[in-house]
Amino acid sequence: MAQNISAGDRLNLSIAMKIADHHGGLLWPDFEQTPKTTLLIAPDEQAVICVDDVPEGFARQMPDLGGCPLYQAKTPHNPYRIRAFTTFGRKPTIIIGSPYTANPFPLWIGIWLHEHFHQYQMTMTDYQKRAEALMLADEGDENGAWMSDFPFPYADQKVQKAFQLLSESLAAALAASDQARRLDLLHIHLDALEHFKNISGEKAARWAAFTAWQEGTANYFEMKILQLAAQEPGAIFAEAPSRPDTAEFKRSSDRQYNKMIASLKSADLGEQKSLAFYALGAGQSFLLDDLDADWHKDYRNRPFDLEPLLREALSKARS
Repeated sequence: MAQNISAGDRLNLSIAMKIADHHGGLLWPDFEQTPKTTLLIAPDEQAVICVDDVPEGFARQMPDLGGCPLYQAKTPHNPYRIRAFTTFGRKPTIIIGSPYTANPFPLWIGIWLHEHFHQYQMTMTDYQKRAEALMLADEGDENGAWMSDFPFPYADQKVQKAFQLLSESLAAALAASDQARRLDLLHIHLDALEHFKNISGEKAARWAAFTAWQEGTANYFEMKILQLAAQEPGAIFAEAPSRPDTAEFKRSSDRQYNKMIASLKSADLGEQKSLAFYALGAGQSFLLDDLDADWHKDYRNRPFDLEPLLREALSKARS
């Protein structure tokens, strides 16, 4: 029989779910309907929560976690090789390794929240059909491998130069001290985006836009919601065995934000590869925050490309 899930695993997953419940709906329409289905893998046991169909070999454990039934089984493989990711199925499922700590762990909690935002994206109407309609998969790819393995021309020097200009213009817009200057720099950024798309080619540009929309905004969500958790900790940490250092949630968010800015300022496609588009999409999401408080409402209705939202934000701000 599997051991009980550790108190630390319960604590960290519970905090992550409470942050999502408390702040997610304030930021995103219908976020409270997002499934939290998670497979948590630790050295001796694995646990699945918020699942409709209980996998074979899993037994119900009490108490429930975050209002969801919890089921456990022995861990059949080495958890140290597991990274966090979200699978698409009847319900998108987060698969994540244990945080291996009995204390609140903001970095791990942020990773779960990042993956939870992917669940929000994937519950968009016809998400899978719309993603397939981008025509980015190779023949025989039925599992969405193109999302991470697309053969983008990272080594092309012209593409690298165009992306460097694109990233630098975004960093400059984020650093602008006043709104008029920020709008001018956004215009420059959008011109740089058109140039980048022309240099990259239509198919590669579609993949880049998709990655910025999917992974970049998930990174933004992770940073943003950790900041909110640090500002309003009462409802989230009230049941923690000891009062966690909520400032560490802000520090974790700040570290990631500074890393994003550094990536934009010194963009290197050859070295960063797909991660460069994570920084691009996160930066564009923060810029949208500065320009259009309502952009979240259109995010899933206009999927896979942040450019139309940026152009609309520019038009609204200048009208």
